[in-house]
Amino acid sequence: YRYWWGLTVLCSVITVFTEPFAVAFPPDREGANFLADPLSITEFLLALILFIDLVLHFFMAYYDNNDHLVTNKRLIAVHYLSRMFWLDFLGIFPTYYVALAIAGQVHEQSSLASYLSLLRLIKLVRLYRLKELFDIVQYNPHISLMMLTLVRNFGFAIIWSHFSACIFYFIASQYDFDERTWIGEVHAGMSRFEKYILALYWSVVT
Repeated sequence: YRYWWGLTVLCSVITVFTEPFAVAFPPDREGANFLADPLSITEFLLALILFIDLVLHFFMAYYDNNDHLVTNKRLIAVHYLSRMFWLDFLGIFPTYYVALAIAGQVHEQSSLASYLSLLRLIKLVRLYRLKELFDIVQYNPHISLMMLTLVRNFGFAIIWSHFSACIFYFIASQYDFDERTWIGEVHAGMSRFEKYILALYWSVVT
């Protein structure tokens, strides 16, 4: 399970890159062809792995306040439901797609659908696993605390630059990329990845 948990941590890190990117740079027709969009396939695989992890938690023994190992499945379920279950559930529940269906905006490219895409960011609750990882490794005597701090801060800088780039582009898209925005019309004809690189450049330089 230690290796499996490491995989879920990796999934949470990937999420912090995929979800803001999906909000700011949706495909031309959202959901028109699932198999043709690598981002959609990645999101599905991440959700599948984290769903399996959610199920596994109902069978994982834990230590109570008296350091006794609890193996009773009913107590395990009650313990999980009273603690981290809801964060894990929010991390895999398709809130965005449910909201689109309720609002009748499936496959639409309206302003409402664009704002509803912000619900994707709820999945960032998965990042609590990353915090748990750093809480564990900072007490590992075989790992340099200075190196851990440098890696953590550098990683945070990368994540924040990525998030800022996506938000900058998303705000510009709400104004139809007119002259009031930082990007204007220079992005015309660019691919999604090229638009992202342009936004990332703007985010880092400014």
